[in-house]
Amino acid sequence: MEATDRENLMRVLPYLLEIERQCKLALAAAGHMNTCTEAFWPLADPPSAIGDFDYAQRFVSSAAAISRILYAPKDRARHLCDLLGLGGDSPLASRKVRDAFEHIDERIDNWLKKNPGSRSYSSYGISRTGTEVPGTAALRHYDTQSDVLRVWDAEVKLQPVIEAVRNVQARTDSYLASVHFKH
Repeated sequence: MEATDRENLMRVLPYLLEIERQCKLALAAAGHMNTCTEAFWPLADPPSAIGDFDYAQRFVSSAAAISRILYAPKDRARHLCDLLGLGGDSPLASRKVRDAFEHIDERIDNWLKKNPGSRSYSSYGISRTGTEVPGTAALRHYDTQSDVLRVWDAEVKLQPVIEAVRNVQARTDSYLASVHFKH
């Protein structure tokens, strides 16, 4: 490897290693989320949903880190996407749910505006019906049938995001192997 190639690799290597790490964390969280959903179904009470949302938040947090590295409006992000052969049409490029989790204070503000004087605030909701349970207004909701995670007014189907993370992981691992990087 020429010095120039090595210098270029050293400029992108920290990003690639962080992407690799975040992919592993995201996929582990997604696996735990599925296990947790099955273990606690049917839910006896809303606090039982905390396990699902703990892993959902971990998944979204890691997917968001990947998104910020690869899809930020920066030359570095475009260069990394080019290097990995990634297009801009990835579900990871969307900021909807990431922003909903990261700006939860704004979602609570909006919930309070829509539900003035309500005493039925629920932080978590989970169902297998394809729709939220009637009469509830959960700030966070996960439907296991439709595989949709919603944080108030932002929702995402999780499986395409999980597949996008798997794709990024495979491409990152392949690139690192092609430059003979082992850690």
